[in-house]
Amino acid sequence: MRVGIGQVRDASRAGGLQGDEHIEVLGWVNRQRMAAGRDPIDALPRGRPCDPGGCPVSLGVGAGPIGPELDHQGRRLPAAVRQFLAAFDLGLLPEYEQDAGQPWDPAPSQARSRS
Repeated sequence: MRVGIGQVRDASRAGGLQGDEHIEVLGWVNRQRMAAGRDPIDALPRGRPCDPGGCPVSLGVGAGPIGPELDHQGRRLPAAVRQFLAAFDLGLLPEYEQDAGQPWDPAPSQARSRS
């Protein structure tokens, strides 16, 4: 399981993540994508809780497992991303959970980056 004790405290506050925090996480994901030469995405993908390589942030960045504290390059994650991951792993963000057996369907902007 990816959630650490420190994240439980953060997630209790993150259970009420507002749209601004989700936009901040999407913004961070898109900055990572653009730094790697990929197009930005319109929305975070759905993922699997407690799976560092299958969470919405990891799938969105597309560069390998992320979290709970460090990104794919070993840098400390921004607070909003850490809180999002903790809340997601605790099941507080079901709107981002992937249905069992369903692959990630990329947003239109991602489809453009693959052509």
